[in-house]
Amino acid sequence: MYSTEEISQWNITAVDTLAAMLGGASWETNDLKISALVTQYLNNSQTTFDGTALTVLARYMCGLNETLIHQIPSNELRYCTKPLDVSNCTQSKKDLFFSKMKGAYASSDQSSNAYFQIMKPVIVGSKSEDLILFAKGFPEMDLTMFTELNPVEVKKLRAEDIKDLLGNSLVDINTISSSAVLQAWVSANTQTEINKLGLNVTSGANGTMPAGFFTIPVSPTSGASSHSFVYLLYICTLSAIFYINHLFL
Repeated sequence: MYSTEEISQWNITAVDTLAAMLGGASWETNDLKISALVTQYLNNSQTTFDGTALTVLARYMCGLNETLIHQIPSNELRYCTKPLDVSNCTQSKKDLFFSKMKGAYASSDQSSNAYFQIMKPVIVGSKSEDLILFAKGFPEMDLTMFTELNPVEVKKLRAEDIKDLLGNSLVDINTISSSAVLQAWVSANTQTEINKLGLNVTSGANGTMPAGFFTIPVSPTSGASSHSFVYLLYICTLSAIFYINHLFL
C-alpha cells in the first residue's frame, strides 16, 4: 500500500483518474490517504470541488479532513448526484456537512417535507433549531434515523418536538429506550415530559418544586428507626404548615 508521502508525488489532474484510484483500493478506512489523494487532485488540476468531483467522493466523505471539507462550495452540493455518506464521520465532520448542505438549500422552505428528504443523508449533523423546523413539517422520521442524531442537540428538544419528528414511529419508541440519544434526552427532562412520549423510563431530572417545599430522601425501616422517621415526618409537616400559614398572615 502506498504511503501518504508517495501519494503526495502523484500528478492527478483528472476527476476520472481520482475516481479510478479511489475505486482501485480499499481507501475507506484510511482518512489520511483519501485526503492526500484529493489534495493532489485539487492542487494539480487547479480546480475546486464541483458537482462531478463531489459525486465521485460521495462515499468517501468521511475520509476528507476538515480543511478540505471547508473548501467545498455549498452551491456545488446541489449538483452532486449521489447522497453523501457521512455515517462513519466524527460528529464535528457531520456538523460541517450538514452546515454545507444547509447553505446549498438556504432558499428552501426548511420546514417542508421536500427539504427534509434532501437533508436526510446529513441530518446527523443537525442542530436542535434545525430539528424543530423539521418537526413542523411532520416528517415521519424512522427510529433508526432518530437514534443516529446528535444526543447533545436532541436533549434540547421538547416532548412535542420529538412527537412531531417521529409521527407514527412514536408508538415503538420504547424499543429504543436504551439508545444514547434517548438516554441523553431523558436525563435532561422531567417525568412529566417523559410521560408525554409514553416512555417506560424514569426521569433523570428533578421537576421544579414550589416555593417553600422540599424533599427528604429517607428510607424508613422497622423498629426504633421507624419511630424516628415518623417523628421527623411529623416535625417537617408542622414546619410546612407553619410556613404556609405565615404566607397568608
